[in-house]
Amino acid sequence: MTDETWSDETKAYTRTSLEDMDFVSRMKRICFKHKGGGFAYILGEDVLRGHYALHAMATDEAVETFNSVDELLAGNWVLD
Repeated sequence: MTDETWSDETKAYTRTSLEDMDFVSRMKRICFKHKGGGFAYILGEDVLRGHYALHAMATDEAVETFNSVDELLAGNWVLD
């Protein structure tokens, strides 16, 4: 893992997109990337319920779960 974080612009784009229910409702899987490497997804239906459970792209295994967009961003995950 790295101490670096994403740019404010990238984090703002992620936040705005996840708050756009029209965008979210059209997505089965919403893809994310981590600053330290790695890719995961959250189901669109979970985001609509305010549940941010990341699943590994390759295995579908649960990676991390967050209670808010703020926590997700603090964990260094942004839209891919």
